[in-house]
Amino acid sequence: MKYLYGILVLVLFSCGPDIEALNKKASQFEGQQNYSEALKIRNQILVEHPNDLYALYNRGVCHQALGSFKLAELDYVKVLALDSMHLEANFNLGALYQSVKEWNASILCFSRIIGDGEAVFNLKPEEEGEDFNIYNEAVYQRGNTYLMKKDWSAAELDFQKCVSMKYKTKKSKELLEFCSNNNRCLLILDH
Repeated sequence: MKYLYGILVLVLFSCGPDIEALNKKASQFEGQQNYSEALKIRNQILVEHPNDLYALYNRGVCHQALGSFKLAELDYVKVLALDSMHLEANFNLGALYQSVKEWNASILCFSRIIGDGEAVFNLKPEEEGEDFNIYNEAVYQRGNTYLMKKDWSAAELDFQKCVSMKYKTKKSKELLEFCSNNNRCLLILDH
């Protein structure tokens, strides 16, 4: 019996830090914007737990912060293969695609968050002091992506939604006016 207890103790202590402790340590490094150290820990976790969504997503964040966009993309895509509605992975992937001017891919990611209509995710007006709202921000960022793509009509619709949701109202109104003016110019040129 003592022999079995000794083996059990040896096995438990040889396993190293548990995943929760490693994730906590990596998160601390990320909070300090020390993404290189956080990345080492995320890699360590993923050796033992290759499908750990939390570690995969956060490794993608580290890669993105360090400018390794292809590696970040691979991690976000793997997260989405495991959980297609992982909101943060969709959002960060949309932002990543936006930054490298892959407009259609960016729009697709933001659209996954928004869904088939406002009712799907219960989009709501921003209240003063409210924390970041990923749904409202996805509408705003998709509008920005349409704007960069020069799809004035689609951008105009998203900025109208933002104004109606009272989200980033001042900037949304400015961008809405810009898109409306461009749409009017296009209509005049078409005639």
